[in-house]
Amino acid sequence: MTVGSGPSSPVRKVLSLGFAALAACANSDVRTVTPHPELTSGARANLELARVQQVALSDYGVLHPDEFAGVAPDPARKLVYVGTRGGTLLALSMETGDVVWEHQFPGAVSSVPVIADDGELLLLGTDNGDLVALELETRKTRWSYATLGTIRNAALVVGPTVHVVNSRDQVFALDLESGAWRWQYDQPYPTEFTVHGHAGLSHVPPAGDDPGAVFTGFSNGKVAAIRLDTGEPIWVAGVAPPGGGDFVDADGTPLILRDRGEVVVTGQSTGVHGLSLADGGARWHRPMRGAG
Repeated sequence: MTVGSGPSSPVRKVLSLGFAALAACANSDVRTVTPHPELTSGARANLELARVQQVALSDYGVLHPDEFAGVAPDPARKLVYVGTRGGTLLALSMETGDVVWEHQFPGAVSSVPVIADDGELLLLGTDNGDLVALELETRKTRWSYATLGTIRNAALVVGPTVHVVNSRDQVFALDLESGAWRWQYDQPYPTEFTVHGHAGLSHVPPAGDDPGAVFTGFSNGKVAAIRLDTGEPIWVAGVAPPGGGDFVDADGTPLILRDRGEVVVTGQSTGVHGLSLADGGARWHRPMRGAG
């Protein structure tokens, strides 16, 4: 587990591992229960591995396969896009898995790429903090927007606007065509130990007089519903322990249950929470350690 308190450092990582070891010793009576302990041939009867393509590169002959990026399928072009920590975006053939083309970026590409609705623009984040809009036909960068934190979650496109959240607890709304800034919402970045990772974005689309909202969680244990049009918070709820502390992150991407009028979120230290979609009020809570 990687932790951060401001800039990452080896000391903080060592402390984190030490804390984890102490916690394991103190809770040696806790056991893991698997939902499906019996192994069967059911999955193998329905699914089989089609092909494998290695994207991790070796460093001086040593392979470090710690890749974080997700993939974006492009059925129209019969391609699959995936980034690498070496800063390369690969376009792989759906049929063979071969590399059809590659494009180099100055920072690691560890995000989930997203194809815009027009099918012509690919949006991806970099560990340098840039959100890049790449034209798929020309493979030229239409625009790039720089932020202060890494971007590893998928961008969210709603109409003419693209939304993105970074590791510094900042949410941005940008013009899809030009990358121009529209609004920005920030939560205070905590100074305590936090879990490596960050919640992605979920949304409820506009309808009538309802402007719609984007939902996400933050490293300080806050969860926010933010107006899609202005970036103003509709409500902010907390899922951290009342006393605060370390590892209080709300890192799970919110799950919207519109039929129940609920949003389901996680707190690393408190568990799973069901909140009112309208005002963020608590409806139910299932205690759990390490929910994310």
